[in-house]
Amino acid sequence: MFIFGTRMFGQTDRVPGLFYVATKFFHINFVPLCPLSTYLVIEARGLGPRGISVPMSSDSLIVAWLRAFGWIIAFAFALMTVSYAPSSESKNGTDYTLQMENFAVFLGCFFLFCGVALFLQFHSLLRNASYGRATEICSTMMPGGSQGLQRLVDQHFGMDVVVMASAMIAEEDGDMDHMEMAVASSATAQFSDTLPGDLAKQKKPHRDRPTRPPLPTATVLEVV
Repeated sequence: MFIFGTRMFGQTDRVPGLFYVATKFFHINFVPLCPLSTYLVIEARGLGPRGISVPMSSDSLIVAWLRAFGWIIAFAFALMTVSYAPSSESKNGTDYTLQMENFAVFLGCFFLFCGVALFLQFHSLLRNASYGRATEICSTMMPGGSQGLQRLVDQHFGMDVVVMASAMIAEEDGDMDHMEMAVASSATAQFSDTLPGDLAKQKKPHRDRPTRPPLPTATVLEVV
């Protein structure tokens, strides 16, 4: 029995809760054969279409084929392990020792390739994106969605906290002139307004507490 069609494989460059990259393959029995197109799949709501076509990702192709190869080899060793399993009738035969050795080797290879396949399938090294890669992926989106997504990426990796701390040091040392501070204040206010409801509420200062001047975002510092 053969099952064929198209399906998404090779999930990689994932930022949990925001997006990931995957490639649509033509498959037979869920074995990816021919890549058709690569998509940026958006998990966060309100940031544009669910799937955005992007240039073919070599990382996604390699990951998809490696994962399939690992499971195929593991399945092959499982069949060989069953076929070489010693039976009660062969205990008195001269080939019983050799049969047991082959069984042990194939069983060990089966567990080895199962571990390799699970590593390729679930390890964060192949699944998750670095900050630099996530920023590069954001640039493939439309300008409006890219800005909102980039801010969420900065939040996920904690980059906005690092930038704010650096800006606070620069402010205390007097390295920023009045024009830069005005631009930074405007950008910070815009950043708070474009956040989702719960996050925007957290960014608003309490009226009864004294507040520092708004701090610049990562985008403003890059321009300056």
